[in-house]
Amino acid sequence: MVDTSGSMSGEKIHHARLAASSFIDGLAEGDIVSLYSFSSGVTELAPPTVVTATSRAMLLQRVAGLYAAGGTSLYGGLQ
Repeated sequence: MVDTSGSMSGEKIHHARLAASSFIDGLAEGDIVSLYSFSSGVTELAPPTVVTATSRAMLLQRVAGLYAAGGTSLYGGLQ
């Protein structure tokens, strides 16, 4: 879950991308991970995904495309 609300603009979203990428890089082959972002709403970027070399590259690409915009639907993100 990554906060991509407008308050995350600038260095904050950059650091969030770095943290998410580092987390994904640290996963072992065969681990299962989901990727969501939240701002004004919640967006599923990757459903439960088994980590392989191919899926890791896809996950990292989706993290690289995150940008800050919108409000903060914290409740939706937690839900």
